[in-house]
Amino acid sequence: MAASETVEIAIVGAGVVGLATALRLVADGREVLLIDPHEPGSGASSGNAGTIAEYACMPVGSPAVLRALPKLLLDPD
Repeated sequence: MAASETVEIAIVGAGVVGLATALRLVADGREVLLIDPHEPGSGASSGNAGTIAEYACMPVGSPAVLRALPKLLLDPD
């Protein structure tokens, strides 16, 4: 892509989420540019085996998680 060309949507990061987002947008007929200095899936996505843990979507440092911490540590389930 030349520096003077324009693109409809630019996605920064070619990890699992960036690739899935780009795939969905392209399937909907949108023009997408993925921007990542490394190979797709080689950053954080490779460190977590390319999985998305929907159960872990709350940031660990959030007050709700900190309040629930004793139960999380002691509950075997």
